[in-house]
Amino acid sequence: MRDLKNAHQRVEGSWRLTSFTPSAPLGPPFDALVNDQVGRLELTMAGGTLTTSGVGFAVDRRYEIVSATPDAAQAVIIDDAGVRYDLDLLFQGQQIQFVSKTDPWRGQGTLTRVP
Repeated sequence: MRDLKNAHQRVEGSWRLTSFTPSAPLGPPFDALVNDQVGRLELTMAGGTLTTSGVGFAVDRRYEIVSATPDAAQAVIIDDAGVRYDLDLLFQGQQIQFVSKTDPWRGQGTLTRVP
């Protein structure tokens, strides 16, 4: 319970997508979308809501931390259609290393805290 509360506190705030490497090519339109967002996409997580803003891209999604250890967590992002995207998170100072485990966004990346 304590680790779960700590994970919630650690994800809250503003983050920038600083890297993302898909497990397999996403295809021309999506590869270009990802490339345009790296270094620009900002995410704000607060109270179970994930708000993103980037180059021509803005969405609000619900997120949940489903389990946690002192330096890691498992999370899920839920889109408007109810589709769940599973993530593994590893907390490293001012960064979160993540592994996205759900197609089509399967891959790994880094979020860096925005001061």
